[in-house]
Amino acid sequence: MAPHPDDVYPWSTGRSRRSALRDLGALAALAVTGSTLACSRRGQNGEDSAPAPAAGASLFEADVARAARELIDVTPDDQRARLVMAFDSESRTRGQDRSQTEAFCAVLQWCPLGWGITIGAMTTPQRTAAHALLNRAMSPGGYQALLAVLNRNRVIGEMEDVGDGGVIRRILDTDPTASGAQSVFDVAQNPDPSKPWYPVVGGAKEFLGSGMAIDWSWGLPPGLQARYDQFSNYTIGIFGNPGDDAWAIRFEGHHITVNLTFQKNDDGRVDVHSTPMFFGSFPMIIPESPFGTEDKDKQWHWTTGQVLMLGVVHHLREFWRNVPEAARSAAFIGADLMEQAPPLVLDTPASSMIAALSPTVDRQAIAAYPHIEVSAAELGEPALWNLRQAFAFYTGAMNPTIGPDYLARFDNAVDGGAKFTLSWAGEQLDEIGSHHYTYAVVDDLLLEVLQSNQFSVQHDPEVTGNHLHTMLRDLSFDWDDPMRRHHQGDHTTTHQG
Repeated sequence: MAPHPDDVYPWSTGRSRRSALRDLGALAALAVTGSTLACSRRGQNGEDSAPAPAAGASLFEADVARAARELIDVTPDDQRARLVMAFDSESRTRGQDRSQTEAFCAVLQWCPLGWGITIGAMTTPQRTAAHALLNRAMSPGGYQALLAVLNRNRVIGEMEDVGDGGVIRRILDTDPTASGAQSVFDVAQNPDPSKPWYPVVGGAKEFLGSGMAIDWSWGLPPGLQARYDQFSNYTIGIFGNPGDDAWAIRFEGHHITVNLTFQKNDDGRVDVHSTPMFFGSFPMIIPESPFGTEDKDKQWHWTTGQVLMLGVVHHLREFWRNVPEAARSAAFIGADLMEQAPPLVLDTPASSMIAALSPTVDRQAIAAYPHIEVSAAELGEPALWNLRQAFAFYTGAMNPTIGPDYLARFDNAVDGGAKFTLSWAGEQLDEIGSHHYTYAVVDDLLLEVLQSNQFSVQHDPEVTGNHLHTMLRDLSFDWDDPMRRHHQGDHTTTHQG
């Protein structure tokens, strides 16, 4: 008989669950655990298995290159110049509208049009070819997660169409000095208790580096039509000629950025880089729908109760709960370090995060905030297991040829006693629907996760942090100028990074 999970992982027991939401977090963890087991490459005696053979990376590159050429072949001549760009083009590493986002469509504001061609401008054969390319470039689970993010836009639009955009303004009109509330439900009442209530919350609008303006009054949110237009604007770009010595793919839009960079060494072997990778989710937990069972045209009604990426925040919270108290306190970013504006509290970093969204990551940016540097031995097995589960969502989204090598870097850092850089912010760790932020660097893999109430439609007072933005960056990969690092490096070894 298989052992009970609590016998295998005893650190998961011994605490009460104060709400069904925390049970949801535990259930979501099972899905992430499964992807971790699929990605694990440990030998029978616990040692790390050898990296993926060089032939595997070459075969993967050739397979993705074929899929990219198939997309090019079905693309009309008048669109090809927009689809295929030079490898060293700034389009590969910069946003098209830098007033909105310097590099990525991944901040808490409206995503500008990306580089390449949009899915809305594609014929059906083009769309099929584009999705076939993404399907082969990612793992099966990663491709399904990407689809879940894309298709979430309809639920977002449906929620925004019933949202109460005037709630913050009414609060401030009644009490201009109102401040300090963690949730809009703490400072406002449903204006019509006979009906479901969905207050709309705005938030921070600018990068931390250039100052921060907060306007919790979002007014009328975009709604279904605007979200459909945004869905149509997901873009795919190919940089360089597929199969050449250096070429790349970039797929980007609301709550997603997937980048693959291929580089051949002098001996013909292939380096594959699968970051930067951004995943976002809103709503992370789809709340109760106001529509009746007869409204079968509403995706919201069909998907109520479903979750997306809840396992990531569950494991990060469990990680911090298992970090020794002194270290956890030293790594905490208090709300007094955030700029505030009534009536709500900003207790996580602003929409730009701290470092991971920049074209070139500033490794010292975290120094402006409380953080710690600790070894794996100082953290203990329960904390390390949970942190590994969080990283495994992203490595599990990568193609199976590449993902296990990223996760092996995490394991090697643990086994080698490497220092981890860690920081966090937010509310109670055991309240999975509250606000949360984690910054973690393990073997040059930077993971930033922001779970906030900003720019979202609220519903459940226990789920105010229902908007999730996350980014994985490999700091050892110079995404901005990979050829410089490539030619300066040792061409006798293959590095997946």
